[in-house]
Amino acid sequence: MKTQYITCLMCLLLSYTSLAVVDPATGQSTNADQATAAPTNIPDRVSTTNHEQGASRLSNASREQEADRPLKSADGQESKLKSIHLETPSLPVLLNDNLKQKLLASRLNSERKLIIYNEWLLSSSSLDQANRQRKLLEPFGLKISRRQSLTHLGFVITVFRVPADKDSQALRKKVEAQYPQLRIEFNQRYQLLENELGKNVDLQFDPIKHFAHRMIGAPISGCSNFTGTVAMIDSKVNAELAVFSGKNIESASIVNLKQEAASDHGTAVAYLISQLLPQAKIVAVNVYKELAGKDLSGQMETRTDWLLSGFEAVLALEEIPRALNMSFGGNPSDLLERAINKLADNNIRLIAAAGNGGSKAEPVYPAAYEQVAAVSALDADGRLWKGSNQGDYLRYTAPGADIWAVDALGQWRFVSGTSYAAPWVTVLAALATEEQWLKPALVARDLGKLGRDSEFGYGLMQLSSVCR
Repeated sequence: MKTQYITCLMCLLLSYTSLAVVDPATGQSTNADQATAAPTNIPDRVSTTNHEQGASRLSNASREQEADRPLKSADGQESKLKSIHLETPSLPVLLNDNLKQKLLASRLNSERKLIIYNEWLLSSSSLDQANRQRKLLEPFGLKISRRQSLTHLGFVITVFRVPADKDSQALRKKVEAQYPQLRIEFNQRYQLLENELGKNVDLQFDPIKHFAHRMIGAPISGCSNFTGTVAMIDSKVNAELAVFSGKNIESASIVNLKQEAASDHGTAVAYLISQLLPQAKIVAVNVYKELAGKDLSGQMETRTDWLLSGFEAVLALEEIPRALNMSFGGNPSDLLERAINKLADNNIRLIAAAGNGGSKAEPVYPAAYEQVAAVSALDADGRLWKGSNQGDYLRYTAPGADIWAVDALGQWRFVSGTSYAAPWVTVLAALATEEQWLKPALVARDLGKLGRDSEFGYGLMQLSSVCR
C-alpha cells in the first residue's frame, strides 16, 4: 500500500511539472507504455495526418485486459517501471521547492549512470604511443583495465581504471591541464531502444500481424533481389530458431561476451531484417551483456569500448556489409563518431534508431550523426508513435509500434520502439541504388509538413520501387 501511495503521489506531482520519470536502472528518460495486444483495425492506406504522439489503434477491451498484466522486459521478466512524461497543465500549481529539488536530483543521478566515471578511454595511433600514455598516467594512480588494437578502425583503445579514492572528474581536469595532448573520454553506456515488449499472443488474422508490410510496400515473402551482406550491432541473436531455417544468419560476439545468452531484442531485430531479405547474409555482432544483480535481471548494457570492438568486427568481415543496423543509442562520443566516420568511409550505409524519449528528448547517438540515417517510429494508424524522438536529424520514419516479431525462445510477440523501426530502413539501404540512398525523397512517402521535418524526416520509407 505504501508503494502504491508513493507511486500515485509521484504521478500527481509529475502531472503538474514538465519532468519525466527516469528509469533508475538505465538512466534513460522514457514515456509511459503498456504491453499491447493486436490492433483491431488496420487502415487500407496510411493516414498522413500529423498527430502529435499518436497511439496505436488498440481496442478498449484489449487495453483493459492488458492493464492488469505486468509489463515484460526483453527477456520476459516482469518490469517494475511505468515511466511517464506529462505536459505542464494550463493552471499554475505551486510545487514544494524541496521536493522539486529532490526530483531534479533524482533525475540527474539516474542520468549519470549512463556515464562510467571510473573508466577513462584514450585512443592512440600505435602501441608505442599507448605505452607513453600509460607512463604519463601512472603517477596519478591510474591502471590499465583493458586494451585493444583496433586495426581496421585505425587506432588503439585503452581503458584506464580510476582509483576508488579519487574524484574522477577533478582528476581528469588536472591531467588535461598538465597534458593537453591527451584526449580523455569517460566510458559510457548505450541502451537498446525498445520501449515495450507485448504479451505472447497467437492470432490468425495475418493483416494485423503484418500491417507494417503494407505501410512500406513490402511483400510478406520478402525481397529476393539482394544476396549480399548486412550487419547489425546488437544483443545476441538466437540463430538456431526454426524461423531462421534456410536463412544465412552469422552470429558473432566480441571476445569478452562470447558466453552471453541469446536476447529477445537482437533476435527480433534479426528476424525483421531476415524476413524481408531472405537471400542475404546477416552478420549479427553481439556487444551487449546482461547486468547482474537482484533488481537488474534482464537488463542489457554495452559500453563505448565494447561498441568500438563491435565496429572493428564489422570492418574485419571478409565481405564489407552494404548496411549496418544500430538499434541502440546514448550520448555523443568523439570515439564513437570517429568509428562512425570510418564505417562511412568504407561505404557502409548506417542506420540507427532515433530514440524513445518522446518529443522533448535530446538527440540520441549514433542516430544524430550526419552520416547515419536516423529512423523515427509510426504506429499502426500511420501516426508518430508517442515515444519516438523528434529532431532535424531524422531521415526516415517507419513502423515501430505493435510490430509482430519473435523472441529468443521462438515465441511471437508485438514489440514497440524505434529499435524496431530501424530494421525496415536497413532493408531499404540494402536494396536502394546510390541515387535513391543519397536522395531519400525518392524512396519515401512524405508525411506531416511538406518536405523534411522533425517528426518524419523525409517521410515513410517505401520498398515498392526497390523490392523484387
